[in-house]
Amino acid sequence: LTEREFRGWLWQEGRCIDAAALPGACARKSYISIRLPIEVFRDALAARNPVWPPPDLDSMAIRLRLLAPDDGPALFDSSEPGATLPFSLAELRALLLPGERLTVQRAGGTQPLLSLTGATPGDEPIAPWVVQIIRRLPVDGFDAPLHSREAIHTPLGEHEIVLSGDIRSVNLALAAVATRLAWTVGAMLLAVTATWAVIELFVIRRITLLTQRAAAVSTGMRAGDGPARLANLDLSDLGGRDELGVLAQGLKDLLQRVNDDLRREQIRAQQEKDMWHAVGHEIMSPLQSLMALHGAQGDASARYISRMQQAVRVLYGQASPSEAFAASTLALQAIDINAFLGDVAGNAHFIGIEGVAFTPLGQAVVVQADEHSLEDVVSHVLRNAQRHRTPGTTIHITLRADAQAAHVELHNQGPTIAEGMLERIFEYGVSEAPDSAAQGQRGQGLFVARTYMAKMGGTIAARNVAGGVVFTLTLPRVVA
Repeated sequence: LTEREFRGWLWQEGRCIDAAALPGACARKSYISIRLPIEVFRDALAARNPVWPPPDLDSMAIRLRLLAPDDGPALFDSSEPGATLPFSLAELRALLLPGERLTVQRAGGTQPLLSLTGATPGDEPIAPWVVQIIRRLPVDGFDAPLHSREAIHTPLGEHEIVLSGDIRSVNLALAAVATRLAWTVGAMLLAVTATWAVIELFVIRRITLLTQRAAAVSTGMRAGDGPARLANLDLSDLGGRDELGVLAQGLKDLLQRVNDDLRREQIRAQQEKDMWHAVGHEIMSPLQSLMALHGAQGDASARYISRMQQAVRVLYGQASPSEAFAASTLALQAIDINAFLGDVAGNAHFIGIEGVAFTPLGQAVVVQADEHSLEDVVSHVLRNAQRHRTPGTTIHITLRADAQAAHVELHNQGPTIAEGMLERIFEYGVSEAPDSAAQGQRGQGLFVARTYMAKMGGTIAARNVAGGVVFTLTLPRVVA
């Protein structure tokens, strides 16, 4: 420019840019406004058909330099890096969204003074299915025009500013963002699915298999074919160095020990069964000879020989005494228990039990029972009473009868039974005496008594009374 006549204004803010700076040494923000009398503008206004603003107004470049009084470098140069450029239309265009259009025109005019369009969406990929979903989203006011109009009053006249938008551009922009997020979410879901598959394959599946194998072990122990099931149970596919592998190895070792114990138990049971077989075979022959010698009517020995034969038949060929008694079959018949108890009390001295007293009733009391088994029951209770009674005292047998059942009470004087043992003494192998094993007692007599009473439809119970213990046998009466 050769024209040097122009006007300029300079404003400077009072506050410091750096609030911590010392007074008189702080930097302040300044604003410069210059009015340039450019001959090009004058020529455009002097033309036959003046147009304002000129079409190339936004492409004009202005350089501003503030020079120092001396020949030193410029204090400010707008072309230097770091200088803040003045506001331009390009910055306004960057503020518009894709599909938006900003128009500025004089009020009542037909030609816009300024028209800016937002940047079009880039080449970002858009998934077609995302576009279809967005189109189906319910939007309030979808049919209303997307534009806003404002009137601006300036010293140069009234202007209108119109901002309009395109719903398709909004959809495309939203679809681009949704597609970008869809890829991210899809990758996350894929990672979650892969992680779940790894956990399912290497953790949950092995836990499930290990649980099934453990359940199979428990079922096999309760089932009749347990040894065969446990022998065929394979745990080799669950091995590993992690916790599940260690647990599977522990279950495998436990299973091996269980199989070994089962095999040893089977061998022991078979050996014991063979032993009972041999003992029964060797005892039956002498018992038959004794029966031939003492089987005459009225011989007191015949009763006990018959009981010995029945006991051998019960135990003959069985794996264990408890199994033998549980599997025994009784021959029930109608018995006058009043007369039966008189015979048992009268013959008690033959089995070494003295001082047994029974007071008979004046009438017959008929019950359903097996004679030999019922005598075994009474004999076991009498032997138990003899061991625990006070020396020299009498064991009393009392019979009570009602319309439904007969009740036999055997009372001995002596120490009472601990409350916690009143039921347990009828279990196999349980005895109240602490040195019962040393005395050859196996806790079997009262177990046999309860087993036989149950098979005859009766019960047996023990209770403590003053100065002793009472065992009560109850059997249902036979209605004539």
